[in-house]
Amino acid sequence: MAACFSIGGSQMTRKILPAFGFKPSNAIQFFARPLQMLQPALEESPRDWKMLPRVLRNMFRWWRPLPAMPAGWSAAAVSPEAIPDSLWPRSRDPAEAVSRRDGQFLRHIAACPAVGKTQCYLLLKSNVPVGYFVLLFVRRQARLVDYWIASPESKTESILAEGGVALGVAAQRQAKLLSPDVQEIQAASTEAAVQVGFRKAGFHLVREEPIKVLRTHPALQGVVSFRLTMLDSDGAVS
Repeated sequence: MAACFSIGGSQMTRKILPAFGFKPSNAIQFFARPLQMLQPALEESPRDWKMLPRVLRNMFRWWRPLPAMPAGWSAAAVSPEAIPDSLWPRSRDPAEAVSRRDGQFLRHIAACPAVGKTQCYLLLKSNVPVGYFVLLFVRRQARLVDYWIASPESKTESILAEGGVALGVAAQRQAKLLSPDVQEIQAASTEAAVQVGFRKAGFHLVREEPIKVLRTHPALQGVVSFRLTMLDSDGAVS
C-alpha cells in the first residue's frame, strides 16, 4: 500500500486525522441523477415539511432531457479481462498519482456480497476504444464506480470534456437497460473536465469532499493531486 485515503467522515474523524499524519490534497466531487420521477425522493426523504420541495426538485432533475451522445462516441459491454492494458489508468502529470486497476481487481469488486450486478464497458470514439467504465448496482441504485478516458497530451482537456459527456450519457442509458427499475445513478470524479461533462450529461453535484492522504511510500512525497473515482471510497458498495 502506497497511500491511505480518507474521504468524508464524521467531524470527530476529520479532527483526529492530522494527528495520524493525514494531509489534505485535492478534492473529489460526487454526482447523482434520478432515473425515476418520484421514488428516490419519496424513499429517502423524511416525512416533514421539506419532503415536498425534495420531491419537486427530484422531478425537475428527472425531467431534464438526457443530451445526445457526442458524435462518434459509443459504448460496448465487455468482461473485465477484455479491457486492453493500454486503457488502464496512467498518470497524466508527474505531480499526479492514479489508482492501480486491472481485470482481477474489478472481478474482485464484483464478488462483493452487497453488489447486485456489475458490468464493464469500453468507451469508443469512432469505434476505437479510448476508455472504459464500470457500472455497479447496489439495491436499486446504479453507480458509475470507475472509469478512464485516454487522451493525447496535447488534447487532454478537450477529450476529457467531450468524453465526460459521453461517459455520463452512456452510463445512464446502460443502467436503464441493465436494470429497468433502477431509481438513481451516482458518479464521482477528481478531474475538472470530466466533472463539467457529468453536469452536461444531466448529473447534479451532491457534495465535494477534500481528500486526506497518508503517504506511506517515498515516491508519493512529491505528488500534488490524486486521481480517484468512486471505487476508491467506501461509498462504492455501502
